[in-house]
Amino acid sequence: MGSLQSRCLPHWVSSRNELSQHAVKRDSLPIVVKQLGVVSFFNDLASEMVYPLLPALITTSLGAGALTLGALDGIADAVAAGMKLLAGRLAESVRWRRPLVVVGYLVATVARPLMALSSAAGQPGSCCPRQV
Repeated sequence: MGSLQSRCLPHWVSSRNELSQHAVKRDSLPIVVKQLGVVSFFNDLASEMVYPLLPALITTSLGAGALTLGALDGIADAVAAGMKLLAGRLAESVRWRRPLVVVGYLVATVARPLMALSSAAGQPGSCCPRQV
């Protein structure tokens, strides 16, 4: 049996030096992951800025009632859940995930300004899914 120190190491590490070298390699993330993190942050920030304004837009500017607001919110949640399911299955079945990510962020970016063009509740663009 080895020393107590060697018994506490993971099975794939033979020495403390190898463990520290592995930790250094593991801490560095690829640049694509860092870039996607920044894009995701700003997309979430934009969504969180717009989402609290939707009830006021729908009820005051578009003249919808509470029932319509609730129905639109329910439909938005159902569409978001369905899209997550479909996109998840598609992402698992193909190797080219980057176009899926780009299209997803592109749809979210284009949909936000379209909400300002809505003139009636229930019109496409008046209540977009929060996050797809």
